[in-house]
Amino acid sequence: RCRAMSQQMQEQQPRWHGRPDSPPPGLSLPADHPVSPFMELGVREIWDGTGRTRLRQHVNPLKAENQIISPPPDWSTIFHQPDLPLIVDLGCGSGRFLLLMQHRQAQQQLKAELQGPSNFLGLEIRTALVDRANEWATRLGCAPHGSIHYAATNATISFASLLATYPGPLQLCSIQMPDPQYKRKHRKRFIFQPNLVHDIAARLQLGGKLFLQSDILHVAVAMRHAFESFAGDALAPAPEHSVPGATFLEEPLPLAREGPGSNLGVKHQALYRAQLAKGEAEVGSTWGKQDVDDEPDILESKWSSAGWLHVNPLGAPSERELWVQQTGQPVYRLLLQKQ
Repeated sequence: RCRAMSQQMQEQQPRWHGRPDSPPPGLSLPADHPVSPFMELGVREIWDGTGRTRLRQHVNPLKAENQIISPPPDWSTIFHQPDLPLIVDLGCGSGRFLLLMQHRQAQQQLKAELQGPSNFLGLEIRTALVDRANEWATRLGCAPHGSIHYAATNATISFASLLATYPGPLQLCSIQMPDPQYKRKHRKRFIFQPNLVHDIAARLQLGGKLFLQSDILHVAVAMRHAFESFAGDALAPAPEHSVPGATFLEEPLPLAREGPGSNLGVKHQALYRAQLAKGEAEVGSTWGKQDVDDEPDILESKWSSAGWLHVNPLGAPSERELWVQQTGQPVYRLLLQKQ
């Protein structure tokens, strides 16, 4: 009788597999709802027949099968015009963001510098999502041999190798709502490892943009600190942060330091730089081979005064961003520009 009552209660409760800090369902609309901005693509039937993909929300990028560096593809077989400026979304999830970006670019609904034409590349570690996204792009007429492509890869270690032979400039990169990695020991799984930071800064064209956003403050701060620490000489907050009223300020509580004036984050960064110079830095790991149990994002940030953008500057939301906005929670956005 107890088992029957328990089963009945479970059936009455909506199932929810979101992040632990997420509100319960019913407060927001799904991405494929008729009033969702993704429905402006005008072909709701593309979502039908492709199945609802069930998979783990978080993937360990340090597993052996995810540590294989992807070789560069034949871009002429992927894109109709492979020399166009490239827009890359790292950790693209289901891929709807790039579909909406491409659609709004074609409709001249983006800001002038993103009006294009451009090619769009989504990098995602979960193969099932990549297969479904490519199927959607094909049904929309954007692939294959069009302007959108999704690749199943570990972007942290394969970004440089994939783009090594791309003939056009890298116009824009985005890292949106990365896995939060609440446990300190899992922070080495963050997508924005130092090697990726260096690769993005080196590959971006002069004046190119990098868009970072998260609804988790400590993740947004960690991203900002990673790029400021390892690419601060090449990147800086974009002019959009200087517009009056465009930003807000919010920082986490200061972390405890070890001893007067010491900064564990700086020690970690110096360690990685030394290993990088000697060729000893671990490609798929965090700030170096040595496992230092501290906060890798401790930094006296000069970029913190730039604040967080109130509005998405790209003109198209990601799915997670749309969901968070509907629940009334803040999103922490940072737009960087190659100097």
